[in-house]
Amino acid sequence: MRKLTVISFLLIAAIVPTLGADDKSQATGSISWLNSIDMATTQARATGKPILLYLTADYCAYCKQMDKEAFVDSRAVLLSQLYIPCKMDGEHEGKPLIKKYDVKTYPYEAVVDDAGALLAPAPEYMDPDKYARTLATDLPDASLSQLKTQTDPTSMAVLAVIDAERGDTDAAEAIAAALNTDGLPASVALNHAIGSAYVDAKAFDKALKPLSTAAASLGDCHEAVGIHFHLADCYHSLTRPVDEASELAAIRQMHAASKDEKKLAEKRQRGLSSGAATK
Repeated sequence: MRKLTVISFLLIAAIVPTLGADDKSQATGSISWLNSIDMATTQARATGKPILLYLTADYCAYCKQMDKEAFVDSRAVLLSQLYIPCKMDGEHEGKPLIKKYDVKTYPYEAVVDDAGALLAPAPEYMDPDKYARTLATDLPDASLSQLKTQTDPTSMAVLAVIDAERGDTDAAEAIAAALNTDGLPASVALNHAIGSAYVDAKAFDKALKPLSTAAASLGDCHEAVGIHFHLADCYHSLTRPVDEASELAAIRQMHAASKDEKKLAEKRQRGLSSGAATK
């Protein structure tokens, strides 16, 4: 399990909630969801991909947190392309699925086949690290076998991300070494996955390069914050306090920039409202 130092934990509790949905534009995109299980089933049958079913509700705070964090993480965005993502409101259009899958709480996610058979349920909140790992480990064997037949750079990068999220850093590094990742859209996800896998394995010195490379490609977004926290913990474990302090300072700077952006947005909104009122 990826653990944070006490200092990092306290900082992340204070900082991450202030990074709002507007930061998505500075990340690497987000998962493209369908909102109809019938449409998802049709596409699943046409493509042979499994359905990634996600049931949510307007009042679900953890669902909103996953929207802002896990679903915009580059690893999740990349891995979601192996599925047919379908997101539905369990209190409205997704109500029949609540009974079908005996859903007790939100968020609820499951991998299902094109006949609606449950392959892998995941009825809980997941942070970005756990969510990426779940997408990698829940992928059906048939889908993984199909992926391994592809030789294009993006497919190979996806396979490397899966290897890393499953803990096989040697296989992931071998694929990465064979690829020219410069300019490859999947490079952020690949470096993030490899670096996080090394953190899991407590190979903190090996985690530094891929995590730093991934962080350098991101703006002020949730994923970047998470990577900088990992880097801070790596430096802490390697007894490099100056570098640790630098990473924590970078996180504080993101926090301050996010607060300024939020204040500016609120000011603009007040101006728009005031202008509308005087017309």
